[in-house]
Amino acid sequence: MLYSMVLANCLIVGVLGLSALTLVRVERRATLRRSEMETAQLLAWSGSELAVRELTQNTAWRTAYTHNVEATSRYFGGGTVSWRLIDATDVDLADDPADSVDVQGIGRFGDAVWVHRLRFPFRKVSPLDFGLHSHGQISISSGSQFTGTNGSISTNDVLNLQGTYIGSAECQSRTGGGGATGVITEKAPGKNLPAAGVFNSYVALATALPYAGDLAQDVLAPGLNTYGGGLNANGVYYINTGGNEIELDGARLYGTLVIQGDCRVDNQALLQPFRTDYPVLIVSGNLRVTTNSQNALLSESTYSTNFNPAGAAYSGSTDSDQNDVYLNEIQGLVHVRGNLTLDGTARLRGVVICEGQTYVYGSDVELVYDPAIRAAPPVGYDIPSYVLSSHGQSGQRAAAP
Repeated sequence: MLYSMVLANCLIVGVLGLSALTLVRVERRATLRRSEMETAQLLAWSGSELAVRELTQNTAWRTAYTHNVEATSRYFGGGTVSWRLIDATDVDLADDPADSVDVQGIGRFGDAVWVHRLRFPFRKVSPLDFGLHSHGQISISSGSQFTGTNGSISTNDVLNLQGTYIGSAECQSRTGGGGATGVITEKAPGKNLPAAGVFNSYVALATALPYAGDLAQDVLAPGLNTYGGGLNANGVYYINTGGNEIELDGARLYGTLVIQGDCRVDNQALLQPFRTDYPVLIVSGNLRVTTNSQNALLSESTYSTNFNPAGAAYSGSTDSDQNDVYLNEIQGLVHVRGNLTLDGTARLRGVVICEGQTYVYGSDVELVYDPAIRAAPPVGYDIPSYVLSSHGQSGQRAAAP
């Protein structure tokens, strides 16, 4: 009897021991699975970061990668890291730069797989979103005041603010001890410049005029050319200055002026496009605008010139006297391939794109943004880019990605 009881107890102890060992093995496997899953999750997050870096650094990523095709795996930390891109709109990454994209970072460790998803919408940015966009830095000198009316300014470089800027701006970085009334956004996305061939395309549309010095007391319009040379039905004229700086002073342009060389718009002048789908001024060189826009109008009597004779109507009207006055400013899209200088009390109304650097020295310079130019870009100037915007994110575990 005693023997039977001892044997039964031994069996019970044995069963308990085996159960304990089984439980330890089960818990160990569960712990291992949790550890593998946590590691796979970390690897998936790393995969997402690699994919985002590729999107921000490789401008050709839409054609370099295919929808839902996994990138080459990388071994890391005992597991693997990879990622793939999903076009969230129409499963074609390359057909539309505005399509949202899902980034899927994939982490594998042991038997565990984790897919970490990020959705990136894209927002459209363009130099036409701003009254002034300068590829190089914008420098507002000490003692100067620059006003951005109806819109902000932008540079792909530094905003060197020594004077006063009334408005908001986007830049890569800001320097200087000057003040701004609006928001200065640093590390802003860069904006595209017009294609190199835009200048030549407008030269091809233009009537070439022989260089004959400055445009002073002159009118250029589709039906009138007092400078010399032929007429152009669209008001597009081209002047090669031969290395000289050409000055517009006491002049009216009702069209598009394309200049090879440096240009200065001084004192009193009115520049308006004849066709709204064309720019008003393209300068393959440096441009200085030093008009006295805030204090004086373009006056016919001052220059002894009739600025709206037959062939050059102003607001639909012509006359034969010299008694009229006009706004003293540049209107429309201005494209400068060199540097831009704004001085005096210059006023520009429209959009200015400067491929070089922009300098503001004037005591009361104003740039009035015209959103109609963005809504209907002139030919050759629809040049948006698409940048990553804010994103939502979620993680998902899967047996296989």
